[in-house]
Amino acid sequence: MKLDLGESKVVEKLELVGRAGDEYGTHSDQSSGWTIRVGDHGDFSDQVCKSSVDVSGGRVESIQCDNRMVGRYVTITSSRWMVLCEATVFGPAGRSFLCRIGAAAHTPLALRPPIVQHECWYQY
Repeated sequence: MKLDLGESKVVEKLELVGRAGDEYGTHSDQSSGWTIRVGDHGDFSDQVCKSSVDVSGGRVESIQCDNRMVGRYVTITSSRWMVLCEATVFGPAGRSFLCRIGAAAHTPLALRPPIVQHECWYQY
């Protein structure tokens, strides 16, 4: 999945919500083992923000980049099927979010409409 911030920006952290799995613990692997990259190309040539990311569990997980990242694209990849419910991208500390996709957290899951805010575009 690739998030387009519209222009090159400083990215400090992400808040991601992955799949919760079911009562048997199945399918949580669809929200783990991810690599997050930030850069101006939106491909594997961009710098790695964080690898071996696990956001399974159905709750907000804060992912801090290993280094200062600058780029237009935030790309999340995996070698298997991926389930990402929500993503919020933040700039430097104290600044508002750069991008948010997903669903309104206060709405029951089955009724959640997709939202895109702050001119953030995504593609699979």
